Amino acid sequence: MSEMSNNHQSKILDEKTSDPLEAVTSLDQGSVIDIEANRNGQFHRSFSPRQVHVISLGSNIGSGLFIATGKALANGGPGNMVIAYGLVCSCVWAVLQALSEMTIAYPVSGNFIDYADRWVDPALAFGAGFAEWLGWCAVIGAEATFFNVLIQYWANGAFPEAASLTIFLVLCISIFLLPNKGFAWFEYVTSLVKIFLFLLIIVTSLAITLGAGPNGYVHHGHTWTDFPVFKNGFAGFANAALLATWAVGDQVFIGIIGGEAENPRYSMAHATKLVPFRVNFIYMLSIVFITILVPSDDDRLLGGSGVAASPFVIAISATGIKGLPDLLNAGIMVGLMAISAESIYISSRILRTMSHQRLIPDVFAKIDAKGRPRMALAVTCLTGVFLTYINLSAGVDPVGGDGFTAYNFFQYMIGVLVIVVFTVVYKIVFRTPFRQASTADLVTGRRQMSAYELDELDRYYKMSKWRRFLSYVQLW
Repeated sequence: MSEMSNNHQSKILDEKTSDPLEAVTSLDQGSVIDIEANRNGQFHRSFSPRQVHVISLGSNIGSGLFIATGKALANGGPGNMVIAYGLVCSCVWAVLQALSEMTIAYPVSGNFIDYADRWVDPALAFGAGFAEWLGWCAVIGAEATFFNVLIQYWANGAFPEAASLTIFLVLCISIFLLPNKGFAWFEYVTSLVKIFLFLLIIVTSLAITLGAGPNGYVHHGHTWTDFPVFKNGFAGFANAALLATWAVGDQVFIGIIGGEAENPRYSMAHATKLVPFRVNFIYMLSIVFITILVPSDDDRLLGGSGVAASPFVIAISATGIKGLPDLLNAGIMVGLMAISAESIYISSRILRTMSHQRLIPDVFAKIDAKGRPRMALAVTCLTGVFLTYINLSAGVDPVGGDGFTAYNFFQYMIGVLVIVVFTVVYKIVFRTPFRQASTADLVTGRRQMSAYELDELDRYYKMSKWRRFLSYVQLW
């Protein structure tokens, strides 16, 4: 009897995998789809609602905002910088609205690769997935390079670059030797550090603007009136916009952790409201303060002729306030390690999703007992290490050369080129079909809310409006 049942399920599974667009017509077939979806193991839902809440406030805060903003100011001037960052920040809300709707209904890790496969074309899933995986692996090397920049702020070039890169990699990779909950707690704690760091930056920037510090004076906007507002014209704006996209534009991390959240419905709804507030208010406020406090021709800005440093550190150092620049430098280091860990996490999930969908060999899809895609993590870490140590021989500038040139444009946009080329080649080789709305897979991975999730939502909506508002700013 058991053998007959297994044969029956195998037959259904063969039929389903032979035509992935075929509609589900029976309970048996639906149960076999679940077996197929979980064939390589399941991720642990390791992120509590409170952790997702705090991480959504502190994620994606790294070198792109702390340091590369100096590059945008040096090349584009204050006017171009504010417009470019404002434009990119305004797009984040729209992207997160669409992403959260899909993540709540289909909370799978590596989600947008899964969505591209099931609703557009497997070729697009392959092209976008490979580009995203490679891009996030490259971020590991970029953050390591910036970590060395911050080390040299203290060491004045006396500390070997290879040593700082090695320390950075060991600290970041060791996090993934722990169970998945270890990464969740690491991101929670580092997000708290980044949140308080940003609050400190904003309060301190306001005080410096009003004249605080031994060498302080009231800033009346001389950085706007005495220097070019729209430096290098459209080229300066384009360069600032590309840097802004790198710094704040990619919010895929929130969607991916939503796929491993205990309560995706509650967590993603909160994150969708919090992240746009963070990027449109906190980020933009810090950008405006940078343009007021730091002149665009300061040699210490990344891209100038002096030692590269964070514009926040430059602004505070100029006032003569002791200790605070060092505190910010240390806090930014924590932010860089958090972003690098996020990069390893995202790229490993993307690689695992591609493998699970049979876009690449199935060996990378296996999940161990601790909820980690071990092979995908190993390949991702090795690639990140390789791209990091390339910096030693190549002398790589992590945000490109000065100005906006055809070379720099290609360097920034290589991800788009990879998506297009790999998608077209995959489609020609495998002749994949475009997904049709009438036969799209709306079953696999769709999550029904549990009794626990419904009870949690009931408790939330029974709160007063004031109490619900406070839940968005509560950090514990």
